[in-house]
Amino acid sequence: MDATSEAPCSSWQSFVRNLSLLILGVIDWAFIFGKRRQRLGDKLAHTVVIYARR
Repeated sequence: MDATSEAPCSSWQSFVRNLSLLILGVIDWAFIFGKRRQRLGDKLAHTVVIYARR
């Protein structure tokens, strides 16, 4: 989800957040221990991950 508008993320945002994972690997995941629990890819793409109940 887009962090500012709360709309679904765009194709570009999805590309950016996944590209950072491919390039940075484990370093990208180290960022989940921060205050907002966002990967570096989420910060670069301005996205957040939400968990929805079914």
